[in-house]
Amino acid sequence: MVNADRARSRTFVVTGAASGIGLATARRLLAEGGSVVGADVAPPPDLGPDFR
Repeated sequence: MVNADRARSRTFVVTGAASGIGLATARRLLAEGGSVVGADVAPPPDLGPDFR
């Protein structure tokens, strides 16, 4: 299993964050306590309160 503390207090840039693997990666990093800056050419779906 992945060490859940590895993302805590870090900031990540995720490309392709509006869908697919990029979206899943962004959500996982958020769940592990990281901050995420997401970029994509497509508009993002409604991602809820975790994403701003």
